Amino acid sequence: MKYHDWKILSRYPNDPVSAVLKNRQIKDPEKFFFPDYSTLPKSGDFPGLTKAAGIILKAKKEKIGLFMDYDADGICGGAIIFKALAELKIKVEAYIPKREEGYGLSAAAVEHFKKVGVSLLITVDCGIRNNKEIDLSRQLGMKVVIVDHHQIGEIPKADAIVHPLMTKNNKLKFRDYSGGGVAFFLARELLGSSGREKWLLDLATISSVADVVPLKETNRTIVKFGLIVLKKTKNLGLKELLKVANLDQESLSAYEVGFMIAPRINAAGRISNPRRSFELLTSDDPKVFKSAARELEDLNRERQDILQDTQDEAIKKVIKEKLDRNKIIILKGRSWNEGIVGLVASRIVEKFYRPTIVLCEKGEILKGSARSISGINITDLITSAGSHLLSFGGHAQAAGLSLNKNKFETFNNLLIKHAEKESDQLYRRILKVDAILHIKQIDFSLLRNLDKMQPFGIANPKPVFGFENVEIESLQYIGKDKNHCRFSICGNGDKRQCIAFRALENGLDIKSGEKVNVAFSLKSSYWQGREKIDLIVEDVQKK
Repeated sequence: MKYHDWKILSRYPNDPVSAVLKNRQIKDPEKFFFPDYSTLPKSGDFPGLTKAAGIILKAKKEKIGLFMDYDADGICGGAIIFKALAELKIKVEAYIPKREEGYGLSAAAVEHFKKVGVSLLITVDCGIRNNKEIDLSRQLGMKVVIVDHHQIGEIPKADAIVHPLMTKNNKLKFRDYSGGGVAFFLARELLGSSGREKWLLDLATISSVADVVPLKETNRTIVKFGLIVLKKTKNLGLKELLKVANLDQESLSAYEVGFMIAPRINAAGRISNPRRSFELLTSDDPKVFKSAARELEDLNRERQDILQDTQDEAIKKVIKEKLDRNKIIILKGRSWNEGIVGLVASRIVEKFYRPTIVLCEKGEILKGSARSISGINITDLITSAGSHLLSFGGHAQAAGLSLNKNKFETFNNLLIKHAEKESDQLYRRILKVDAILHIKQIDFSLLRNLDKMQPFGIANPKPVFGFENVEIESLQYIGKDKNHCRFSICGNGDKRQCIAFRALENGLDIKSGEKVNVAFSLKSSYWQGREKIDLIVEDVQKK
């Protein structure tokens, strides 16, 4: 199917869960299963935290400006700070830029804040690379507090910077937070020891999952407790969004956050006005948050349709122009929507397993997003041709960029040349299989013990198991487009049912009676009121 090979980490362990923990080098299972909220970093250990809180509290009788990124991480982070300041009865002027205004703090936003009488500006999930705009803010008489997590270049001359990477030898044991995660620590500092910040963990969880930060160490603690808060959230807008999306609040997991909640919050920033998402998360007015939830639901459906059309066009372009022959795929489209090019890049990476840059034309400017594969830092790769760009920034696996149209060919050729230096081994898609098991080992006891490992995500993926030399029975294609495949696997007198989603799209070619190796993850579901175990197929190897 999708993988070149499997890396099998253990075979027929007596205790599959212990094998998974060993594979992930988890030496203290109890600590992993049951993280302790009190172990979150202390105020003095987080760079800039105490200083930033002091500046904000000193300005509590003044007007404070709040600027945030337009994605789910930035909006949730901004909402966290907004709610913390509201608890302290501090007036806030919030500015959420539309995507066409560009990423990061703009001169127009700075001038707006000055015009409405802001004396202190807080940036959330951005600001660390906005040196000119920070300088302008201070020239206009405003103090600036930056709350960010992106890669640091030349350090801006802000009054305080809350950032986990600000000093090389800081006391943080873990530093890979989302923007909303960093904002949560500032909110905790602002609210003191009252414990009120815990009700903001739902927003910190959405931000952490949406920004795809590793769900280990402190992030695991944030998301583990955040999911508990989300299931009983006091956020009226979030409650309404869950209702409109028809989600069962009691059974929410990181999966629903990443694939159902975050996309709806992101939808406004992708194709409309991101302020609607901010209003959803911060307003107590039923008219406001109810209309916002309905609008986000509609926008998400529209976004899905636009994405499907653009994705299909992009894939055809890659195949027709044989762009996947290179070690990086770079493509541009005239009519593509700027708000979904990052999603398209992710789909291209998934299909062709190449770092990918997708650009859309905006007059004489190309703007877009990049996504990468494991082992290749896309921001470092883009930096190698950075002199041809108007702007760019990001992480190891994702970045945003813009350039003049007349620079495209030079940029394209240079990046392809630099990508050729990457090792061929990095382009082999390898599936890590935690353990090869006997069919009879799959039972509800295993499922319950694996559930203790949640939340699953980056750095803590859902465990994958395998069966070797099993026979396929009762194969049938299901779904509206007959794109999914359901079948049973048999061996040594035991049988389990499997389902392979998007089987045809992923090139699954199997028949009843064939002997195969099957890799799968486990999921529980209910049929006619009875719980059953589903084996979700990750890959199939023919014998």
